Amino acid sequence: MHALLLLSVFACSPAPSGTVPVDPVDPVDPVDTASVPVPDTAAACDPDVIELVGNPPLDPVALYVPVVRAGAPAYLHLDSAASASVLLTDASGWVDDAGTVTLACEDVHLPGYGALGALAPVGGVDVIGYLGADRLLDRVTLIDVGGRRLVWDPPAPRPDGVTVPYDEVQGAMLIDATFAGAPVRLLVDTGAGHSLWLGVEPEPGDVPITTADSLGNPLTVYLGTATLGVGAASAEVRMLRAPDFPLLDALAEQMGTPIDGLLGLTSLDALWIDLDGTLTLRLPEDTAGPEVAWIR
Repeated sequence: MHALLLLSVFACSPAPSGTVPVDPVDPVDPVDTASVPVPDTAAACDPDVIELVGNPPLDPVALYVPVVRAGAPAYLHLDSAASASVLLTDASGWVDDAGTVTLACEDVHLPGYGALGALAPVGGVDVIGYLGADRLLDRVTLIDVGGRRLVWDPPAPRPDGVTVPYDEVQGAMLIDATFAGAPVRLLVDTGAGHSLWLGVEPEPGDVPITTADSLGNPLTVYLGTATLGVGAASAEVRMLRAPDFPLLDALAEQMGTPIDGLLGLTSLDALWIDLDGTLTLRLPEDTAGPEVAWIR
């Protein structure tokens, strides 16, 4: 699972802004995604609405944006914690123009980066990069996780849910929330399959997962559940507890703001991003059980 795609300067060559997208942890082993359907790229398109592709009932949980590159279908991993939408390249660092993809009926030139490694194909379709926050924060945006849709300039009203302010820091969205009643500062990260709580010990029954961060450093996280609170809303969600995560600690220092964890995909049923500095979140009814609620 590509759990995270975060802003960082840990790769060799920084992007022009001084930040580059880096995926610090891949905490679940890859799985066979051959059952995921290939997108119908010949279908009529809407420039403001994209039908997303998920990979249920498989773990990892992720959402993908269908695109076309050089006449062939491909995917971008939807990742709100990425500062920039990028294509993966073989270059040693940042590339200003790595190529063109057709995204929502329009040809889009994207930069590239060569220090992120490859992503596994999904359903026989190559995953060639990431759709990041630069495509989510310049317009009012609805990520309908349950309905698997990405909508720009969606019609009112907002989805039912709780509206909270967010801070934009170096292209990332951070909100105040609670995990198990404890106040936390969370990075909103649709590239993370599950939410993550940094600096806490595992609870009884948590499942240890041994992995490595994006720089190859060993890392152990523990998969369990916890109560997520956002505003007046709360839900029991799947949770990765990470007693130590040096790369995420370094990211917080680089960004100049505390980061206590991540708000991941299975903790969301819908996410409305407004230009007034607020998010409206609809939490799923239950993601702690054997089936993830947003999988329809």
